[in-house]
Amino acid sequence: MDDEEIRQGEEIGWKILRAIEDSKIYIPIFSTGYASSRWCLHELAHMMECAYPDSSGGPTGHEILPIFYDVEPSDFKLERKLYGDALRKHEKEQGCHVVKPWEEDLRKVAKIKGRKVKGQRHSKVIRDIKQEVSHRMTTRERDVPDDLVGIMDRVQDIKKLLDPTCADIRVVLIYGIGGIGKTTLASVVYNELSPLFQGWSFLHDVRESSSRFDGIVKLQKKLLWDLFNLARPETFDIDEGVNMIKHILPNKRVLIVLDDVDDNDQIMQLAAKANWFCQGSRIIITTRNTGTEVEGLEERFFMQPIKIHYYEMKELHSNHALQLFSKHAFSTDSPLHDFDDLSRKVVATIGGLPLALEVIGSSLRTKRKAAWDGALKKLKEAAHKKVQEKLIISYNALEDDTKQVFLDITCFFVMKRKTNPFYMWESCNFFPDAEFEALIDESLIKIIDGDRIWMHGQLRDLGREIVHRENIINPEGRSRL
Repeated sequence: MDDEEIRQGEEIGWKILRAIEDSKIYIPIFSTGYASSRWCLHELAHMMECAYPDSSGGPTGHEILPIFYDVEPSDFKLERKLYGDALRKHEKEQGCHVVKPWEEDLRKVAKIKGRKVKGQRHSKVIRDIKQEVSHRMTTRERDVPDDLVGIMDRVQDIKKLLDPTCADIRVVLIYGIGGIGKTTLASVVYNELSPLFQGWSFLHDVRESSSRFDGIVKLQKKLLWDLFNLARPETFDIDEGVNMIKHILPNKRVLIVLDDVDDNDQIMQLAAKANWFCQGSRIIITTRNTGTEVEGLEERFFMQPIKIHYYEMKELHSNHALQLFSKHAFSTDSPLHDFDDLSRKVVATIGGLPLALEVIGSSLRTKRKAAWDGALKKLKEAAHKKVQEKLIISYNALEDDTKQVFLDITCFFVMKRKTNPFYMWESCNFFPDAEFEALIDESLIKIIDGDRIWMHGQLRDLGREIVHRENIINPEGRSRL
């Protein structure tokens, strides 16, 4: 702000320059007398320098939202006297070399989509601007674990593939088995890169969400809200959503993550074609599909030639696997001395799958060596079978009531608020606080966004498979199905 600390007539000071550099959003208000102020033109030049440092048009983390107050775009083209005369006066006093860049900046501003204010109620305009800025300033960062291991090299790999400084449209597809860390990797990249874009949205667990009633519609609504602060009426359907996304996506350079996609239609209904997107946009897709299944994604999904980078998530290196296991089993980066040999045997049996390392490590925390020996024996029996058969060892170690709560969550309450199920479990004479603490301690669930129940897809599928088997064995009994 031009406050009383800055004397009138003083050259633009370092305080204002620093404030501009430290700001994410610039809101220059172009009034009829704007161009007559050398100070305003200096500030505008620095804003443009920060937002558009070169001709590449790549993202910088700064954004300009101009307000045109009783002026017209033609004024910025210097075709009318309003700004043209003011600049001629500056040219006589400052010289052509000073004024020429100001002229170029004003012409660039005319091409930026801004808000025209003429004959409108100021209170409404201010409310609208406040709402827009608040929406753009919302970070919506993904919650990621504090104890990440062996992931930063992968983050750098993905950032290089995305390269947000380039003006083209890029898609990176991260594929690998469930529990390998695809969502975590995408979340870290999303948190680091989202400030460089004009809009960003993370659509979590597309596979599960789209299987529910109106699931795709809800994902479309979230996408529109995240990117454009745009809410839709209840009558909104899939086709309307596709049409809206198609027509408004070209207006912004965006970063979108489609997490856990397993079907062509899911992409077709959310981000089907490259020509929907503004140049410089980036799309990250995670999927459990194999390398063979994702080949040819350009032709099948985006319907036109577009470069898609494929990134296979592989298991953790043995050293990183041991470190991650130790964090959950001992809350340290390496095994306790007495458990070093056992820990290495357990990790060698589990392999480098992060989900299994976290779950098994948590299940062995504070346990005696005899329990470790028993767990190792069971792990070896399941060593060459599916991941679920390793994870079921942790399920089998739960108390009976905790098992029932776990199965209820897998069938009904993943990503739901915990209040209603807590009432239900209390009515069933369970102790949900204790059961939840046990499930969290075993890394079988997490609480995110304050009160939502999160569970990894592999664990959710495990619980549903257990319920399915119980129903086959006892079809007349009580069943969650």
